[in-house]
Amino acid sequence: MREQALDDALAAAASALGEGDPVVARARLSPFEPLATTDRQVARSWLELLRQTPGERLASGELEVVARSKRILTAFPNDAELVAIGCDALIREAERLPPDQPPPPAGAAHTAVAIVQRCLESLAQPDRDDSERLGYLQIGLANALRLAHLYDRAGAAYRAALKRGPEHGWWWFNYGLLLKAQGDFKEGLAVNDKALAKLGPERPVLWNIAICATALGEGKRAMEAYQRLGIPCIVNDAGMPQTRDLPAAQVRVASVGPGHAGPTTVPDRAVSFELVWVSPLSPCHGVVQTPTYRQASIDYGDVVLWDAIPVSMGRSGGRQVPRFPLLTRLRQGDEYRFRFIALQRRRGAIEALEGPSLEGGQLFVHRPPEGTEELLYGKLVLPASTDLATFRQAFTERIQSIAGLELVVPEMLEALGDTAAAGKAHTMWRGLERTIEKRRDD
Repeated sequence: MREQALDDALAAAASALGEGDPVVARARLSPFEPLATTDRQVARSWLELLRQTPGERLASGELEVVARSKRILTAFPNDAELVAIGCDALIREAERLPPDQPPPPAGAAHTAVAIVQRCLESLAQPDRDDSERLGYLQIGLANALRLAHLYDRAGAAYRAALKRGPEHGWWWFNYGLLLKAQGDFKEGLAVNDKALAKLGPERPVLWNIAICATALGEGKRAMEAYQRLGIPCIVNDAGMPQTRDLPAAQVRVASVGPGHAGPTTVPDRAVSFELVWVSPLSPCHGVVQTPTYRQASIDYGDVVLWDAIPVSMGRSGGRQVPRFPLLTRLRQGDEYRFRFIALQRRRGAIEALEGPSLEGGQLFVHRPPEGTEELLYGKLVLPASTDLATFRQAFTERIQSIAGLELVVPEMLEALGDTAAAGKAHTMWRGLERTIEKRRDD
């Protein structure tokens, strides 16, 4: 016979969760936590609590939703209702991770995939015959696969779920998130239009319509979505959406090593993130204004598309700066972008070249994190109209006029077809690096 104290605790916890007060719910449930693997009502209450408390960690440091969901649903692996609730709790946790960041293999998304897949594979016939219950399991699996970045499997799961529940507007929206992540903006726009038809002008749907339309060059569609969001927007002469006077922002892009030493503690082959400044043309696209240090899919002058929700906030010039995850490059810039190495025998010597340079170009220096500036790396950016032979002569003379500075740009010599000079420049590059390495070893 059940204890009255347990029934009272479950009722109080349910009331607290209904009022959005997980602190009270946790206090009432905690004494009965050991029963979560044997008593279905206790299990359900704990899963409901986990759904409202993403980000909580146990004393061990493990995410509570991952640890407790595993424990509870190992005890109730074939209970479709409990699995659906647990999956939703795990998905809410997985959604806290920025979309451009690889999900951890043992994290919330992968845990949800394993739990729901196991349940679907052993589902009892009455649950298989319940179209709504099966649909919720399938959409849970689809969302978990998307958040685990298992995109191909996620697509099949979304289509299976939508066959059972095509009336669910938010399921269409979630499918649109997958298509956006895959870069399938044409299908993404069509799917978000279905979500719009079923949900009305919900802000997340309008944002994704604006993003997909921008990617496709459908400026009018993007403008209409922005205007419905209350954002002033026009269609410019290039047929793209444009919002005036937007402040500079930053975009985060994945990159790998540049193939040489330099101001980084990240191994050359390891993937890391870089931030580049962008000049927005609309809330979700604009022109890159600073070059990347490592090898990336974008660089200075490219027109790029980013997602609407920042991954973080920075500060510059006394204001907060949003940092958005990159979606794709819309158009490659036509500028020349040449890497250089410079040795300063006199501190600050390179400052005479920094910023706007000859022929409308610009020299960017990547500052070492440790603050030593004897050996420097960066990029020289030149307009596509630059006469490289003329620039080379003028730039060489300018470098020679600066005391205490050696600077080589092998890629510019390669672009000029001067193979012999480029080879010497690469040799000098390696020589400058070895000189500094030897000094540090001594």
